[in-house]
Amino acid sequence: MKFRTIGLTQIGGKSRRGSWAILLVFILSLPSFSRAESVAPRSSDNSVEAELASFEILDGYQVELFASELDGIANPVAMRWDAKGRLWVLTTLAYAQLEPGKRPSDQLLILEDTDQDGRVDVSNVWADHLNMPTGFALSRDGVYLSEGRSLLRLSDTDGDGKADRRETVLSGFGVGDTHQNINSLTWGPAGDLWFSQGLHNYSRVETPWGIVRGESAGFYRLRVRDLLLEPFCMPAMASENPWGISFGPWGGLFVKSNAKELAYITPGIIPTDHYLQLTRLSTVAVTPGKSMGGEFVETAHLPELEDHALIAGYYSNRVTAYPLKEDGSGFAQTKGQELLVSSHPSFRPVEVLVGPDGAIYVADWFNPIIGHYQASLRHPDRDKSHGRIWRITAKDRETLDPVNLSGASIEELIAKLASPERWIRSQAKRLLSEGDTDAIRKALRAAKVADEHHLYELAGVFEAHDLVDNELVERCLAGADPRLRAYGARMIGRWHGKLDDPLSLLERCIGDENPRVRLETVVSASHFDSPDAMRYALRALDSEVDKLISYSLTQCAHALADYWLPALKSGRLSFDSTKHLIYVLGAYGSSDSAEILNDLVTSTSGEERRSLFLLLAEVGDGSALRLAVESMPRDIALMQALGRSWLARGVQPDGKAASHLEEAIQSGNTELMSEAIELAGLWSVKEFVEKFVDWAEDENIAEPVRSASLVALARIQKREAVSLLYEIGISDSSREIRKATARALSEVDLGQASIVSSCLLDSCSSVQEAMELMSPYLSRMGGSDVLATALSEIELSKDAALLIMQALSQSGRDDDKLIAVVNDAIGVQTQIGEYNADYVEKLVSEVRQAGNVANGKRVYESPLTSCVACHAIEGVGGTVGPDISTVGAGLPLELIVESVLWPSRQLKEGYISINVTTRDGRVYSGYREREEGGVLWLRDIATQEVVPIPVNNIRERNEIGTLMPAGLTASLSREELRDLLRYLWELRG
Repeated sequence: MKFRTIGLTQIGGKSRRGSWAILLVFILSLPSFSRAESVAPRSSDNSVEAELASFEILDGYQVELFASELDGIANPVAMRWDAKGRLWVLTTLAYAQLEPGKRPSDQLLILEDTDQDGRVDVSNVWADHLNMPTGFALSRDGVYLSEGRSLLRLSDTDGDGKADRRETVLSGFGVGDTHQNINSLTWGPAGDLWFSQGLHNYSRVETPWGIVRGESAGFYRLRVRDLLLEPFCMPAMASENPWGISFGPWGGLFVKSNAKELAYITPGIIPTDHYLQLTRLSTVAVTPGKSMGGEFVETAHLPELEDHALIAGYYSNRVTAYPLKEDGSGFAQTKGQELLVSSHPSFRPVEVLVGPDGAIYVADWFNPIIGHYQASLRHPDRDKSHGRIWRITAKDRETLDPVNLSGASIEELIAKLASPERWIRSQAKRLLSEGDTDAIRKALRAAKVADEHHLYELAGVFEAHDLVDNELVERCLAGADPRLRAYGARMIGRWHGKLDDPLSLLERCIGDENPRVRLETVVSASHFDSPDAMRYALRALDSEVDKLISYSLTQCAHALADYWLPALKSGRLSFDSTKHLIYVLGAYGSSDSAEILNDLVTSTSGEERRSLFLLLAEVGDGSALRLAVESMPRDIALMQALGRSWLARGVQPDGKAASHLEEAIQSGNTELMSEAIELAGLWSVKEFVEKFVDWAEDENIAEPVRSASLVALARIQKREAVSLLYEIGISDSSREIRKATARALSEVDLGQASIVSSCLLDSCSSVQEAMELMSPYLSRMGGSDVLATALSEIELSKDAALLIMQALSQSGRDDDKLIAVVNDAIGVQTQIGEYNADYVEKLVSEVRQAGNVANGKRVYESPLTSCVACHAIEGVGGTVGPDISTVGAGLPLELIVESVLWPSRQLKEGYISINVTTRDGRVYSGYREREEGGVLWLRDIATQEVVPIPVNNIRERNEIGTLMPAGLTASLSREELRDLLRYLWELRG
């Protein structure tokens, strides 16, 4: 990839020139590449010329200034084009917080290039005294604007070019975090207004249709004509902080995370709050650092960028274009090409749009500080006086002649929907969507359709006016292009209550040969209020099912459960096959389905019957579990499912447990025997005790069978088994058996168990083994203190202590007594004290002046710090904590120091953990996965397993913040700590 550095002769047009001599000095002093960070050093030269000289532009392109602070632009946050070809720019000086006693002065401006030379000529403040607005969308006679709790509508009633009327359209949106307020207002292909909100905002919005709840991050669709507001992908299924909503060439929905991901979110336009993460399945681009945007390019001026998404990398100071590549029902993840990169610390692109001339316009926040928590709200380097709009064009290629559509007739606008230029189509559609319905209806029916994409655009105008048209839907579904058929399938869901026979249309679409059409059909079915919609959606199983169709089917099952489940129970609904029924009951996963599953047993056979029994094991009652185990007494997967059922629900098969397990225990199959023995222990089956004792003592028995027997004895005999277990634990020749004995003893006597475990820990060979040995103590009240006492009574080797420390770090536990014993074995004599600002300041100075990146990397990867166990860099490392590939871009050095030395002072959103203590004395620390059906599913950090915890067994539940223990760097020398911090500071993606 070739970049060009902007030369002096390219600074021209109407830019305000500074001294050439000063500029030359600036260019010679520029670093070779941008140093991405959220709080950057303030530049000594913030002139337009200095910033322009810092740009590296992709070969074949050029960049020039369109507008700056001299045109009234300061801290631009959003841009939109109107039908006259004027650029509207929203600015906010109040961010990150309005100073007390001051009147807000944020503005919405209109910029106009009257002579078409690529430089603004007229700048007009259309709305003033706004208070930290986060987005806007233009309408025919006003502006929709998001501000705090409200979605507003501003208008100019007297035609003087100034907003003079302010109406609250909807209110009650969450304001839990400034940069997470509703944002990214965007018109969709059907004339709806889409916008998003972030992780810590919880909305209760009053609408004519009732109160709409918006839980955490997600996005909304607002049908502006009747104020029907619909939330989707909440809580946080598509992004923790979405900022950027865009639509592909055929209406596919894309959401830009405020982190790195651009994702295809159409599979999530389903009305359910059932939590199922979508982004990891649907990401189409991963940017270097935090970013926003997602505008798609469709212009004759830039044919080489056709169908590329434009991303504004405000952390990494760049603009990147990512190609859209179809893959199954979604899109493949692709690599982008850098259009523009800057070494100026204040270049902060926050929005990128294609203009009426085919050029790319970049809103530049222009500020060394981006964000609000990384630096003081009143930090003197927060720049409130600068802001730029940059214009990127292809070299040696004419831009397009802008078209003014403001006075076009309805017929002319309809014809413009066939334009190859996205800008023209979007402006024409917006004007048509807000026009007079009767006149629009007449013109649409008389319109000549140029091609199938023109028909897609026309269909959106019909939808915007709610002009239900059966023939139009039929034409779309009959299209040669599957993308048109997919949009036709989407229309069925929107109009399902008004079409002549919507279910027959679903039936037709779900069998389409194209996976995109089938996906849209499943999503569409989720909006019906009919149990039969689920029946037709499940027919997607009769064709290839990829990850996105599977996702939408599961969510559809939850969205329609109030319809299909009662109908199924009452006999009013039957699915096409047992396969379909088992799938939907498994996807829904509720005990409500147990009765239905029981009735199916006699009518199934083969693999279908096995699938049914496995599902029954998860949700059925005791009689159902008895039937399952009697029917499949030698099925390993069933034994595992029965174990999960007991742990999550406390349910076991009716009848005599020993008879259910006898055949498996006597089978001679080591894996099957081990699973059955574990069940015998969970169910306290005393009939097998004598056999388990024999197996536990016999060194000729397979180790998995011996290990399972030891644990089962502890669970069945309790303290009666202690002496036998202890004797085996200290004398057996097999290390694996001794480990199993320690695990078994921990069930009944932590003190005796710790003696065995401490000896094993002293000779452990890996972090994984250390974690395995410590987990029983970390998961029980007082367990870590018992283990610490045992370790203090042996001469723990330094090598073993280092492995134990890494395991503790990975577990997220901060147990003072245990850490002290381990540090003593390592040779660490002191701990970092309480937070000290002077200490931080001195350390930061050392890091800046003498920190060594190469040595810091070695420290990071060494067992002294355990960093790799929990954090990933460019995909390598653990997943306990956040990815730190760009930590140096996201946090200033001072906060990195705090995060490493005093981790509880800086908590990454999305990584706030909880601690759960159960009534039977177990302790779990980790992240909440979900909570449903009376069960909390917690990702336990100590075992890295998702653990089911019955809510009625929880004695205490607390939010504990970070899982990173304090003192992990206490074993480092001052130089090692300095170099480690320098390495982390240089991680910028």
